[in-house]
Amino acid sequence: AAEALIPIYRAAKDYKRLAGALQVQADETPDPEVRLDRLRALAEVYEQNLSDRKAAFSQFAAALDVDWRPEWIREGAERLAKESGSFRELAVAYEKAATTATGSDVLPLLKVLASTYEEHLGEVEAATRTNCQILDIEADDMAALDARERLFTLGVAYADLIRILER
Repeated sequence: AAEALIPIYRAAKDYKRLAGALQVQADETPDPEVRLDRLRALAEVYEQNLSDRKAAFSQFAAALDVDWRPEWIREGAERLAKESGSFRELAVAYEKAATTATGSDVLPLLKVLASTYEEHLGEVEAATRTNCQILDIEADDMAALDARERLFTLGVAYADLIRILER
């Protein structure tokens, strides 16, 4: 039913109903690639036609649940988090996505997560923990090392700093 309504709502420029029909269509799509395309289309309607950046961000967060690896998903989620102030939601989505990644594949998620915790949420312990995860994978990551040192000056244990620098 949603499939038949989409062109009608699009032609009538009834974007609120179009978004509802696209949501139903995306929710009922079992194929991950098709679901990602539908979530992207839904995000575009929310952002461009309804000026609802939080709802658009939510579609990118849903896309992260399907597959976090496509760069367009991460870029859209990060951009909309900045525009809508959805940093807490970005952190939750990236934490969840990071549990499905393996090895060094998780680094792009962890790097954004660490900076989100530090710069936007002010969560020193979470930023420190995330930087530790980065350094466990890539011990010579200068950005993570610099962040760890900066975070340690904010009151986190200096013993950890010594352990990291001794590597």
